[in-house]
Amino acid sequence: MSSVNIRFGKQLRKYREDRKLSQIDFGKILSYSQAEMSKIENGKIDITMNQYFHIVKALETNTYLNYLKLQTKLIVDLIIKYRLSLK
Repeated sequence: MSSVNIRFGKQLRKYREDRKLSQIDFGKILSYSQAEMSKIENGKIDITMNQYFHIVKALETNTYLNYLKLQTKLIVDLIIKYRLSLK
């Protein structure tokens, strides 16, 4: 488990909880199962760059969710993850 995945998972959980969505409902928006959402939120799986972009895109196209605050955090995490992968 990387610290980036743990931080990302915590941010995603907070974002979901702030909108009073279950993991199941939020997973449907992002095209993930409840089990996958749990693993992502707990930092138990490595998130790929493609998955980061998929999540941002899913939130961007869902008019129910305001993703701008999360997107900023995601971009920062993407940059950190990318830089760590270069080492």
